[in-house]
Amino acid sequence: MISLNNSFRILSLSCKLLQPRQKFPLYLPKNDLKTSLEEKIGLPPKPKKPLTPYFRFMKKMRDSVTAENPNAKAHEIVKILASKWENLDEINKKKLQEEYKKDQISYLETRTKYDSKVTDEQRGELKQLKQELADAKQKRAMRKRIKDLGKPKKPASAFLRFLKHERSATPQGPNQTYKEWHKKTVEKWARLSDVEKEPFVKESGKELEAYKKSIAKWEEKMIRLGHIDVVRQESLIDPPDLKPTATKTQKIRNKKTE
Repeated sequence: MISLNNSFRILSLSCKLLQPRQKFPLYLPKNDLKTSLEEKIGLPPKPKKPLTPYFRFMKKMRDSVTAENPNAKAHEIVKILASKWENLDEINKKKLQEEYKKDQISYLETRTKYDSKVTDEQRGELKQLKQELADAKQKRAMRKRIKDLGKPKKPASAFLRFLKHERSATPQGPNQTYKEWHKKTVEKWARLSDVEKEPFVKESGKELEAYKKSIAKWEEKMIRLGHIDVVRQESLIDPPDLKPTATKTQKIRNKKTE
């Protein structure tokens, strides 16, 4: 007897062999925050997998359970639904299972047709987009971790200090866009002499020296605590010179030699 999984594989292979390889027409996604990766590269949305029996049950029962428990929080509603599922009779569970199997076969047919139209170039674009999203997520997590560990904030540059000063000294006009104001301010900075820039440069340099000391102490602390991944690479290769403190024995020896 052929198992259900083997039937799915045979059906999938048959569809791939019978369906001619065609490209999707350019798909224009809706302006929606939930745009899928496929839509971002011009493909239509990927067919959705059918809900499992448990989630089908939750979807059918959620409204009635919420109405019966209007003051319950979301996680409490989920607990009630899970309890109802546990106590559900086998006849209704089997019915939901049959619905799932039927939809799964239909999904596999639709998904196979969909995959047959995706070109190798589009697959490459999808892979690259997924990697970019994964990298961005990793960077966000690292920034949050560094912030939680109390990394000293790098001071603003001389130009950014000038920009802040100009926001209050010569603010953006009512008929002026920020882009226009920013361009005008950049041009003004470029025309300043070294003497005129000196107050901003001096203030920035003073805070930068204090920052270098505090970041060196922070990175030394991170290395001691084992958080090496948040330390700059140059600090690991060429760590800052730290003057060793004299031990008690060394102090006694120094007194004897005096």
